[in-house]
Amino acid sequence: MYVRRSLLSALGMALLIVSAGFGGCSGGGAKIGSGDASCAGNNPQAMCLEQCNLGCTATGCLRTDIAQNEIVLLYFSADVDPASVTPATIRFRTPSGEQPVGEFFVNGKTVEWVPTLRISGGQTFFGFAAGETYSMTIPGGVRGSEVVTSTAGQPFTKTLSCTLQSTRGIVDLNGVPPLGTLIQPTAAQINSAPLDTQIMLEFNELIDATPFVSGTISPIAVAVRRTRDASVGGKECDPASAPQIVAGTQTLTFDAARGVSIWTFRPAQQLPGNVCVEVSVTDGVVDLSGRPAQPRTYSFLTMLVPVVETSITENFDDNDFLDGDASAAQWTGGSAVFARIGGDGRHGTFDPEAYADPLGLIEGKRTFRLNTDNTIIPASYTTTGSPIAITNGEFYFDKMVLPADMRLRFTGTHAPVITVSGRLDLQGEIDVAGTSQTTLPLASQTSGQPGAAAGIFGGAGGQGGDRCSGSGASPVNNGRPGGAAQVHGAHAYFTSAAATAGRGSTVFPANGVTGSILYGPVSAGIAYSPQAAAGGGGGGLRDAGGTGHVVTNNHPNWLGGTPPVPGGLPVLVPPGLPATWPAGPWVTAMGPTAPGGAAMQLFPFPIASPTSPAQGRSSLHFLVGGAGGGGGASHACLSINLVPGSAWSPGCGGGGGGGAIALRAGDSLRIGPTGRVLAFGGGAASNVGGSGGAQPAPGGGGSGGSVVLQAGRLSELAGLIDVRGGAGGIFNRNVGTPPSGAMVQIAGGDGSPGFVRFEAPAQPPLSALAGMLPAPVANNVGQLDEVDDLVMCRSKFYSTGLLFGPEYARYEIHAIVGGVPVVFSDDPNVSTMPAQPGASVRALFQSARLDLATSEPLETGPWRTAVRTTPTETGIASDGFNGFRFQLLIDRSLGQTVTIDKVVIVYRV
Repeated sequence: MYVRRSLLSALGMALLIVSAGFGGCSGGGAKIGSGDASCAGNNPQAMCLEQCNLGCTATGCLRTDIAQNEIVLLYFSADVDPASVTPATIRFRTPSGEQPVGEFFVNGKTVEWVPTLRISGGQTFFGFAAGETYSMTIPGGVRGSEVVTSTAGQPFTKTLSCTLQSTRGIVDLNGVPPLGTLIQPTAAQINSAPLDTQIMLEFNELIDATPFVSGTISPIAVAVRRTRDASVGGKECDPASAPQIVAGTQTLTFDAARGVSIWTFRPAQQLPGNVCVEVSVTDGVVDLSGRPAQPRTYSFLTMLVPVVETSITENFDDNDFLDGDASAAQWTGGSAVFARIGGDGRHGTFDPEAYADPLGLIEGKRTFRLNTDNTIIPASYTTTGSPIAITNGEFYFDKMVLPADMRLRFTGTHAPVITVSGRLDLQGEIDVAGTSQTTLPLASQTSGQPGAAAGIFGGAGGQGGDRCSGSGASPVNNGRPGGAAQVHGAHAYFTSAAATAGRGSTVFPANGVTGSILYGPVSAGIAYSPQAAAGGGGGGLRDAGGTGHVVTNNHPNWLGGTPPVPGGLPVLVPPGLPATWPAGPWVTAMGPTAPGGAAMQLFPFPIASPTSPAQGRSSLHFLVGGAGGGGGASHACLSINLVPGSAWSPGCGGGGGGGAIALRAGDSLRIGPTGRVLAFGGGAASNVGGSGGAQPAPGGGGSGGSVVLQAGRLSELAGLIDVRGGAGGIFNRNVGTPPSGAMVQIAGGDGSPGFVRFEAPAQPPLSALAGMLPAPVANNVGQLDEVDDLVMCRSKFYSTGLLFGPEYARYEIHAIVGGVPVVFSDDPNVSTMPAQPGASVRALFQSARLDLATSEPLETGPWRTAVRTTPTETGIASDGFNGFRFQLLIDRSLGQTVTIDKVVIVYRV
């Protein structure tokens, strides 16, 4: 505790506490400490205590319950010598000897004990400790002893003692939230504050210092924003400008005379000119009772200072500032030369964790699924600053890297077409393969087995024939055809796709009557029927799909005499025939073949027409989903003549067709050694072994799908590209020993290989597809002739070298459009043609706070269409950052050739 004559003090960055009295009992009556009723009159050598705000009496205090921030007022009979007032002459003590945190103030006859704050070791100590018991003692004595004395040397003679309980907590002295007033800069400086100004807020009461000295975030923040031209003239704060925090030191002090706290902020360096400064008071500012301040922001403008226009110019002499990973262009010879393809990169950098469905760890890879009909790219990724819904399967990334531990799958009705402006690097796996049918239907089930699912945009396998009831055949007993190959609606050979489906096989025996089933020779009263339906046909695409057929059986062909009895027990040896049966197979027991799907017509490559421009686009023409294999029919193969009720079986389903995908890169396309693109067709289940009872006929395999690969500049295809067709199912059953037993073989048709088309600026050699299965053929490669309407390039970040961002004034894009020089700008004084939609050149700009040592971005703003900021358009000037980059996009749909010669960004400092 200290003794002072005034109430002005400071504690580091903090404050000391208000001196103000409480209402209530103030004491009174006879003087305390006197030997008689009037020590001042009858004993001029002694000084008395006349009263105190705790109701002091000769026997104690009338009020003993006090607040933590209680102010104790002592009124003596004479002017008090400040030097005599110490913690020893007026004592506050706990039973353990601890003192409260406070100070003594002497003003004439009045002595005040005022609670204060002390910050020590990150803890705040204030006034009386909560819930503690204190004794207040004023020792009495004679002149020369350690007692309170008057300025005339009169001692306090009779000891006073009280017991006090700190039970009331901290009392809010003024009963209102803390409220600040901006006092510096002054009202006269509010629109033109000096650059070296200190910032001062005056609060209407004592506020707690703790939040200012503990933690890392002050409850009062100072930031600068850019200004903009006001609609009524002059400048105003730009509300779109991102606030930049100002570093500095702060101090909290208290003016006792007026009972206010004063917060002072000293910026670490001179404030910039021509900016708006905002001081934000949060509810982290509280008074000593804990009542928070209402959040409020105070603002002022710094003085206008002369500025000089300077600029950063990109002349496109080299690629030093080209972001090649995100660009479909090369900067060379003073021009930006754009690739044929690449798109506009509107969906940002590929990140499946942000918008794909996680399927978990499958076969050691993190697997994600993208919906080609409904994927929402979040606003934080897009160049528009708004979410973008993908409903047509077309993805436009600026860069795409699929790591080796990741797998990508797709769902939906559209084939995925992935266009990347710059680098497309596939180290993991893209799976659009058709599904294989791996199980067999139960011989007793009624419905035919469903076909296997196709890869994205492919045809599913055909369903197997429903189990024949034995009372007659119907079409549902036949194997169903697989799904046809899928093509774009404007495909030049759209009609040829329908014939690619693998056909289902036909129910056998054809009449579907159990009594028509023929059995082989009887041995020990048992015989088996070798009558078999063919396997389903394979799906077609590059080639025709394989034919489903009955390969053979081991039963003799009937040459004459008495044939087996339909539905009954065959004779052991037909009359007139030798005991040894003729050699098989029994050809009349073999059902008709099931044709494979036809090949899909892809050549000659069509020429685009004004009415159907999509026909001339390789990325759509060669984007063909594989055809599904046909289903096997119901038949009676290997049924037992003694059990006619289980004579028939349902058919197996066909394999699914492989899916389709296009991977297009404006700059570099790479499938690394660990990369895999799987678009093979699914196989059908096989039925091999020996057992009694009717067994299902197999389905056909699905054809492979298609993979379209286009590279605008560089390519490396070291990984696997698999478009093989799926294998048809095999039936190879052996029951018993011939001639009474049976051995039958059936084959579903194999699916055709799918199609790969790889295009680059110069026609690649076949060796570029060394990782393709099956081996490539001549028309798998070709020269890249396709041209995208929109193609973009992006710069790296340019640094202004400033700590705080400058006032960005305009951009200038100098181009040759249709042979005519054109300047695009956001400043109408330079050009009335901004680089925005509708123009042959479009531009986007993004600012960043750059590390001045490394030029690496520490924080970035949104993509914007302008550099300057006006009341109608927000440019990067509002962000207040010290660096920027740009993105240029050319629009070829307008029919004009475009050459960009230079980009100039003008700013003022």
